Amino acid sequence: MNGKLKKNLFKNFQLIIIFIIASIQNTFAIKKEIDGIAAIVDHNIVLKSDLNNLIKNIQQHQKNEKINISNKIIYDVALNNLIKEKIIFNIGEKIDLIITKEKIDEIIKHIAFKNNLTLQEMKNKLELNNVDLNYYQNQIKKEIIMKEIRNNQICYKIPILQKDIDFLYKKIELNNKNPILKIDHILIPLSKNANKKEIEKIGKKISLLVNKIKNGKDFNSLKKEYSTCKNTFCNNLDGYVEYKKIPKIFFEDIHNTQIGNIIGPIRSDFGFHFFKINNINQDNKILISQIKIRHIFIQENPILDIKNAYKKIKTIHDKIKNNILKFEEAAKKYSDDFHSSLQGGFLDWNNLENYDQTFQKKIKKLKENEISEPFHSKLGWHIIQLLKIKKIYSTKNDAQKEKIYQLLYLNKCKQEENIWIEQQYANSYIKLLHN
Repeated sequence: MNGKLKKNLFKNFQLIIIFIIASIQNTFAIKKEIDGIAAIVDHNIVLKSDLNNLIKNIQQHQKNEKINISNKIIYDVALNNLIKEKIIFNIGEKIDLIITKEKIDEIIKHIAFKNNLTLQEMKNKLELNNVDLNYYQNQIKKEIIMKEIRNNQICYKIPILQKDIDFLYKKIELNNKNPILKIDHILIPLSKNANKKEIEKIGKKISLLVNKIKNGKDFNSLKKEYSTCKNTFCNNLDGYVEYKKIPKIFFEDIHNTQIGNIIGPIRSDFGFHFFKINNINQDNKILISQIKIRHIFIQENPILDIKNAYKKIKTIHDKIKNNILKFEEAAKKYSDDFHSSLQGGFLDWNNLENYDQTFQKKIKKLKENEISEPFHSKLGWHIIQLLKIKKIYSTKNDAQKEKIYQLLYLNKCKQEENIWIEQQYANSYIKLLHN
């Protein structure tokens, strides 16, 4: 090869290199333009591409639902959501909560499996519904972080008052049934505009009536002697009364009164009322078992069949039994129940009867702190450790009240969560970068 040819080749090579560098620079320039910064949130950023994708998703949703929302509102809502998402991710980093891409992919696989889809079919469905996969993954990550924060920082301190549970229970009970109560009612009339002399006179009458009740005089006899029911309000509270029609002013006292008890005096605009309750259904108490356990769950999927799922959980079980691996560590590392796995497999106190029949049979055979052999249910493979068991008295209404407790707790938790997020928003460094 002569010198001239070498020189030309070198020149051509230089041109190729320059062209490649120019192409790369151009590619980065385009990328930078597409993935520009929409906002800075503390040490993190919101990309314009993420913002644009979310805006498109919202616009598609409003189109499908035939909702007319201005572009300005959509932009503000989308940006606000992404800023809050970054704040949550930042807090996740602060509390050293590590959520790997593999963990998120596993969760998506489980969601796909539960919907009888392969992972690829799941991704195709997301794409068909104009849901960006990266956005979907971030939503899962955000939910895992928020669950950890809810449990340990926000919701653990929320008090649910027994009176709130009872009040809501009564309302639900009345919506499902309308019992008829047998009530005897005495009204000592007194105008709300009564003068001092009238009040003193009625006060003496009431004191005399109370003394007779205390001395055990028959209420029906006292009713004939004292009561002057001459209006609809009074008559509607005497005899057979529908539960729903009891006025709010008397409702709690009447509901909480045992059969045969007398309550009063209760003041209303019509005067002072005394009631004797003759018929209230009472709940029969039963003894039930409550348990506290921790568990490891391995779910079968198109990749992991029942045989290989068993091999996996058997290996985990043997490592725990041989003290190679602690139960809590194994749950965090291997369990497919991603909610409890974050807590080391721990599940809170629950009624034994609330568990699947297969679970109940296995738990009944365990002593406290004993670990079960791997067993199979309709959900997948399990290992459980019985931590505590206790007997408590319960009524047939306790299950309903437990559901009400959970409902009140979740509602209050959501309220507290919204307040907490707004506080974090206010305390974060946020800079919006407009076009």
